[in-house]
Amino acid sequence: MRKVLSLMLAMCLLCSLMSVTAFADYKDDANHVTGDTAANTDTAGEEAPDDAKNGDEIGSFDIPVYVQTEHEENVTNVYAVSYDLNEVTFVFSATTETIWNPETLQYESVTEGNWNATSQDIKITNYSDIPVKVTPSNSTPTDAGVTVTLGAPLELASAFDGDKTKAGTAKSGVINVTVSGEPTNMTTPGRTLLTTITMKVTDNRK
Repeated sequence: MRKVLSLMLAMCLLCSLMSVTAFADYKDDANHVTGDTAANTDTAGEEAPDDAKNGDEIGSFDIPVYVQTEHEENVTNVYAVSYDLNEVTFVFSATTETIWNPETLQYESVTEGNWNATSQDIKITNYSDIPVKVTPSNSTPTDAGVTVTLGAPLELASAFDGDKTKAGTAKSGVINVTVSGEPTNMTTPGRTLLTTITMKVTDNRK
């Protein structure tokens, strides 16, 4: 009995597979090599000639082959900023006049002076393909008699002018440094550090 049931199950499975194969729908396929002129219009297709033999051409078809290229350009931005001065020196020239006072029978001294120049510019140049901003600041002056004043922050445009096929243009500007007042000690010649200016350079993309 078990053998009979097994045989019946196998037959059912085989019939199922044959059914799937037998009812494959040729007409639903997108492209046909042969014409659909067969007498059996349910399956269409093209009848083979009675004298057909091995090697006879049934039909042919062309498959175009294309090449599609894709390209992605990556731009690497570069920061390149320079400045022209390593240091700034202001010269204060003082003169002491010593005069004999016959009333006090003593020499009396009067010292006066002035700045050779009270203003200097620091030039900054942007060679980057990114706009930058330069913000100046300075430490507290070591001489209480002298005041240091810095110019406003400087914004420099990108050296890239918008056309990748042409060279760009470096962009430059200046930050002004001004001194006022008088050194506390005008009678001792020498060179001392008054303050340190820090120029903070930042990316200035909007």
